Amino acid sequence: MRAMVLAWNLPPESVGRLRYLCMSLRIDLLLSREGGRPLGELLRQPDAPLLQPVSFDEPMLLMAGLTAAQFNSLVDGLKAPGLPRIPLKAVLTAANRHWTAEALHRELAKERQALEPGK
Repeated sequence: MRAMVLAWNLPPESVGRLRYLCMSLRIDLLLSREGGRPLGELLRQPDAPLLQPVSFDEPMLLMAGLTAAQFNSLVDGLKAPGLPRIPLKAVLTAANRHWTAEALHRELAKERQALEPGK
């Protein structure tokens, strides 16, 4: 699998900067609005017709096929000025490849809430 980042709900003004960061790391950036198709399928067929738009509005990233160096450089690069804070990030795994973006978002939101101070 080639190195890819699938992104949802990026602010339009930051897409160019993230695309440049990914390009410099030899990572394909795919923008999605799909919420109902399995993640593994989205990565194989990113241009497939939209089945179900996502119901969440915050940015989320899914990384797949990255080397350790690409992953570390991407995470460091996301801290650069001009890029939005994207707290919801995941790596494609055998366990989540059949999830939808909606399911991934729910799981990441639960994890974030559990990690918040005072909860």
